[in-house]
Amino acid sequence: MYDPSEYTSRFDPIVDGSGKAGQSERSVQLNVQDLDPAEQPRVQQPAEAPRMRRAQRFRERITRWRMAGVAAWGAVMVLGALIGLLFFARPVTSAVEMRNLTTFPQITAESFFDGSFFTDLSLWYADTYPLREPMVAADHAIDSLFGVTVNGAMVGGNVRADEIPVDEGSASSGSEDGVEASSEPSSDASSSAVSVAANPPDERIVAEDIQANIMDGIYVKDGAGYSVYYYDQEAADTYIAAMNKAAERLDGVSTVYSIMSPANSIMLDEEEEKILGGSDQKETLAYLNSRFDSRVKSIDIIDDLAAHHDEYLYFYSDHHWTQKGAYYAYLAFCKAKGIKPVTLEERTFQDLGEFRGTYYDTVASMGNVRPDTVEAYLPNGTNELTYDEYGEVITAAIVDTGAAEWDPPYKYSAFIQGDQVLETIHNPAITDGSSCLLVKDSYGCAFAPLLVDSYEHLYIIDFRYTDENICDFAKANNVQDVIFMTGMKIGLTRTVAETLLAEVS
Repeated sequence: MYDPSEYTSRFDPIVDGSGKAGQSERSVQLNVQDLDPAEQPRVQQPAEAPRMRRAQRFRERITRWRMAGVAAWGAVMVLGALIGLLFFARPVTSAVEMRNLTTFPQITAESFFDGSFFTDLSLWYADTYPLREPMVAADHAIDSLFGVTVNGAMVGGNVRADEIPVDEGSASSGSEDGVEASSEPSSDASSSAVSVAANPPDERIVAEDIQANIMDGIYVKDGAGYSVYYYDQEAADTYIAAMNKAAERLDGVSTVYSIMSPANSIMLDEEEEKILGGSDQKETLAYLNSRFDSRVKSIDIIDDLAAHHDEYLYFYSDHHWTQKGAYYAYLAFCKAKGIKPVTLEERTFQDLGEFRGTYYDTVASMGNVRPDTVEAYLPNGTNELTYDEYGEVITAAIVDTGAAEWDPPYKYSAFIQGDQVLETIHNPAITDGSSCLLVKDSYGCAFAPLLVDSYEHLYIIDFRYTDENICDFAKANNVQDVIFMTGMKIGLTRTVAETLLAEVS
């Protein structure tokens, strides 16, 4: 083992009588070289000390930056938590998603102890966070800065659709009056709904399922968003059971009609629609018709819409149809019922300006969005309806022309004031006692004003929010025609179909 004292003694200078170091440089070099290489001392080079100081300063800067980053992130988290406590600033509706946001959950002893209250509270907190929508908009704005321009892109759509049953002799072709021929009621449809509870599913769950179904499978092309439909066997059979139950309970009282608005992917070329991997909407309607009770008058409007595919029938940034698209459904209904329609030329036209729908942000994140406008046609007999709001009777416009001044995301609500639970319209220009009940989702909003000039009394129920039993209501008000109108992607969602079945049973 090397002894430091030995090293020291070897390098003690030899001082002669003059007081000068007598050991030569060569002697020093030899003494060092005599050491074992492993024992040779490390002699710090002159340039090494500054490098060590620079490295130390660099490490200190990195540490300061890390501490600053932690402090900044902590400040952001604290600020976010404080914003989350601004209960008065929480939104109640979503302009982007066109829906009512989750309401604050009601606390009960049961919900508190089983944990469901805290689950619902968490959902409410996230769904109504004050800066939620601005942050989503900022995200899309950042994407646009990078010039993201994708054409023909699929968003979502990783859905495994059920195979549509092929029924020999199914009524896929309609009769001359536009009503699909229907077979006798099938026990298959009824048995598929045995597990459905007597009460409707929770309204919040229904809203979540609808939103998920609408936003899953969006094909973005040429500045427009197209919704792709995926067939669900259980949902289809439950919807069939609901229509058959309504026809059974209203037999001899009301005529039951079923009208489904197809997803807007029918506006694409047939081959392109097949490539997207969705289900065939025409075959879906054929299956429904083959299982409907003969008392259910099913109106297939796909061919009517396809015949006018070059017209503005669906919004580019939304899943809804325009009122012109709804108009062709109205013509098909009048033909099936055998009444004369009131044409668009006989109505007052109103341009309500720019509209931005449910798909606007999704399409905008991939490039430019084709501009949408809300084009409305006013009824002739009356433009006034009433509805109940927290116990107060509200009188409002059937087609609200004041919507021209509204923000673009809200303008679809110009039709019958959006989604209200129950609305009543009395047309003084008609005095024959005719009456109709429109049971609808949001697709029925643009359709309802077109019915006004065909009935003296028109009732409108949004089945997603009502506590009314639909058949009991129709009987109590001597309703002659009950029209069930829903978008195919909404009505053939399981919880929605279950809601309908519960409300007609």
